[in-house]
Amino acid sequence: MYTQKQLKMIKVTKKDFDKVVNVLENSEHRITVMYVPKWNSIEIIDGMNAPDEIADDVIEMLDKAGLKVGQGISISGDSSSYSRGEYESIERINGGHKNYY
Repeated sequence: MYTQKQLKMIKVTKKDFDKVVNVLENSEHRITVMYVPKWNSIEIIDGMNAPDEIADDVIEMLDKAGLKVGQGISISGDSSSYSRGEYESIERINGGHKNYY
């Protein structure tokens, strides 16, 4: 696990975003991937109340590619960065995330 100081030292870039998108393009799930330089993060949205298997599959795919959630990469059901349009780049895989109510 990383300390807050170590996480601040990790800088995510557009190249990192492209790597994440490249890995997740093969996913069968509907997800949205955003590059948010304002928060130094790559956010993966799987949708409100999404089944746990979606996040599990995404984490497994990233792990296999040597990319780790928590190193500037996060997974969540929704994102204020998305609703406020704070992202620099966005990719909607399989049409993008959906809410599971």
